[in-house]
This record gives sequence, structure tokens and C-alpha cells, in this order.
Amino acid sequence: MISGMRTIAALSFAAICAAQTFSFEAASVKPSNPAAREQYGGGPGTENPRQITYIATLQRILMRAYAVRDYQVSGPSWITTDKFEIIAKVPAQASPQQVGPMLQSLLAERFALQVHRDSREFSGYELQVARSGLKMKESAGNLKIAGPQQDGKPAGVLVFADWLGHRAIARLNNGLMRYMGLGQSAADLATLCENQMHLPVVDRTGLKGVYDYDLDTARPTPAASAPTDGAIAEAADPGPDFATALERQLGLRLEKKKVSVDIIVVDQIARTPTEN
Repeated sequence: MISGMRTIAALSFAAICAAQTFSFEAASVKPSNPAAREQYGGGPGTENPRQITYIATLQRILMRAYAVRDYQVSGPSWITTDKFEIIAKVPAQASPQQVGPMLQSLLAERFALQVHRDSREFSGYELQVARSGLKMKESAGNLKIAGPQQDGKPAGVLVFADWLGHRAIARLNNGLMRYMGLGQSAADLATLCENQMHLPVVDRTGLKGVYDYDLDTARPTPAASAPTDGAIAEAADPGPDFATALERQLGLRLEKKKVSVDIIVVDQIARTPTEN
């Protein structure tokens, strides 16, 4: 996703997706109220695997179609304000990884979307091994999180699994936030860092293995926190900030840098989709 990918010529993703034969069985696409609450539901791996329902701006839908973040989409300003409702029937046996290409195909068909990939420099971070040395251990292959269970999951867990595929989880632990990773690569850790720092993070660790870790930090600010139910205990010691905890506990550091980031540039997109 991030860094070093060469620029490619403008392409019609309709042609690409037609060659890959990734498409929904049927789809309804229509404008939505700009004040409508965003919604992303269903699809492979959920309780409703045969249907997706999105109410979102085209920027957000492009983010899911191409597995990128908001700063990686460049297009007309209206794609960040106009909202659309997409209800699509997913083919049986489709995988979560196929939803993105299917969305690409749908956008090309209904919005005449054409894009190309480019790269752009942003303020961000490089993820590096700290001078004190790596403090994580390579994964032992144990894929179970210890601790009290609730509905088959560790009690109090917030699952960090976004459209970019990050699989770490977090739970409130005596008022602190504990991030727990199982079988995580350096690229997965860079994604976790992006989620916390809200800036691009490029993996420069050189690590090739996968790792298990626990990372205790101060709770995120309310604006950055995932929603939770009920009261949250306050920690007597608020704990270290994320970057400090990362270096002390895992032996990784974040260095502020200008980083080259792959982006999606919208060359053509219709503001009104073709009729259902």
C-alpha cells in the first residue's frame, strides 16, 4: 500500500475488472442524503455474507475499493461530500479480498470511474528497530488470547480489523489500553502505528518474521477511541504515550520523516450514477 510503487499510466478499471471477472450478482446504487449516517455492513466474513450495504461518500467507498486511506485518494472535492447508497448481492463463496475488486468494477460501470496510481510525499514516520534492540519475540504459533471470555472473545476487547486487514486487538486493562498482536508482521505493526499516529508510517525495520506482542499505553483521546459500552475505569497512572510505549516495550521507534505514499488519482468520475 505504502511507498515505492512506480507510477503507472491511466487505466480503465472497467477493463481490468472485466478481465478479472470480479463483479456483484446485482447492485442498487443511488444518491443518499448528505446528512445520512455512514454505514458499512455485510459481506464475506460477516453475519450477512451475501450482501453489502454502504451509505457513504465516494471517497470512503474508493478507500474500501482500493484498500487505501483518505489521504491516498485524490479527486474532485464533491467525492468527500456527496453520499450514495450501495446495496449489492455478493456471489456465493466470495472471499473478503474479492470485495475490493468487485467495488472497483461497480464504480467503473455505474460512475464511469477511471483512475491511475501515483506517489506523493507526506509528513509521516519511518518504523525502525530502536537502538536498544528489538524486544519482541517471534510468534510461537499460539493463536489464542488468554484472559476472561465473553461471547467467545476476550472480555472487553475492541477488534482492530479495518478494510486494510489489520488484525491486532485492544482491550481496556486497568484504565490503560492494551494492544495485543498474534502472528503480526512488521507491515502489520506499521498499520497499527498509522491507526494511532494518524499519519503515514513506512516499515523500515527489515524484520521478516512474525511476532506476538502486548503493548500497554495511555488510552487514546475520545476523538480517536473506538466506541465502548459503559463506564471506563481511569488509570491511576495514565501510562506512556503510544510512541514511547512502542520503543520501551517492543524495541521499535517512530522517526518523523517525509515519506513517499502510493495514491489513487481519479481521472474521471460521474457525479450521477447510471440508473439501476
